Amino acid sequence: MGILPPPRLVVATDDPRARRRRWLLLGLGWLATVVAAWFAGGWLSSPLEAQLRDRLRTVERQLAERTGQNATLEERLAIATRADQISREANLALQQTLAEREEELAGLRADLEFYERLVGGGTRQGLRVHDFRLRPIPGSNGFGFVLTLTQTARRGAEVTGRVEIAVEGVRAGRVERLDWRALLQDPEADAMRFGFKYFQRIDGSFVLPRDFAPSRVLVSGRGDGGESIEQTIAWRDALGAEENDDVGQ
Repeated sequence: MGILPPPRLVVATDDPRARRRRWLLLGLGWLATVVAAWFAGGWLSSPLEAQLRDRLRTVERQLAERTGQNATLEERLAIATRADQISREANLALQQTLAEREEELAGLRADLEFYERLVGGGTRQGLRVHDFRLRPIPGSNGFGFVLTLTQTARRGAEVTGRVEIAVEGVRAGRVERLDWRALLQDPEADAMRFGFKYFQRIDGSFVLPRDFAPSRVLVSGRGDGGESIEQTIAWRDALGAEENDDVGQ
C-alpha cells in the first residue's frame, strides 16, 4: 500500500474589481431577462387583449339592443293593458246605460198604458184624484201614501197648484178631523205642490195619534187656473187598494 502525497493548498487573492464585474454582469443579465419577458408578454397579450375588447364591445352593444327591445315591449304591454282597462270600463258603462234606458223605456210603456186606460172612455175630465193608496209603516203608527192626480180636459197644457189630505176618525168617543198640518205635526207645513200635463204621482207619509181610529181620507186642492179637487176615500178602501202600474211624473 503506497503513501499518499500531502495535500496542496492554493491561496487565492480577493480582487474587488473582478467581484464588481461579476455583479454587474449578473445585474445586466437579470435586467435583460426582465426586458425580454416584458416584450414577450406584450407581444403575446396584444392579440388576446384586442379580442377581449372586441368581445366586450359586442356584448355591450347586444345589451343595449336588448334593453331597448325590453323597454319597447314594456311600453306596448302598458298600452295594451290600458286599452283593455278602457275597453272594460266602456263596456260596463254601456251596459249600465242600456239597463237605465231599458228601465226608462219600461216606465214609459207603463205610463202610456196607464194613460191609454185613463182616456180610453173618450170623456175629457178636469183635475181629479185617479188613485189613493195607503201603506202602514212597520213598527210605528205612521202611514205612507201614494196620490195620483190626472186631467184630460187640457191636453198638452200643464196644470199646477197645491193639494193636501186630511183624515177623519174617532178619538175619545168623538168624531175628529186631522188636517194636513196636524198629520205632519207641523203648524207651518205647506200643501203639496203639483205640476203636470196628464198625470202625476205624489208620495208622502204622515203619523196618526195612537188613540185615533181613522175612517176616511179627504183629498182637497186647487189648481192655479181655478180647478179644484174634493174627493173622499174610505180608509179601508185606501188600505186595501191593489198595486197599480207605476206611474211617473
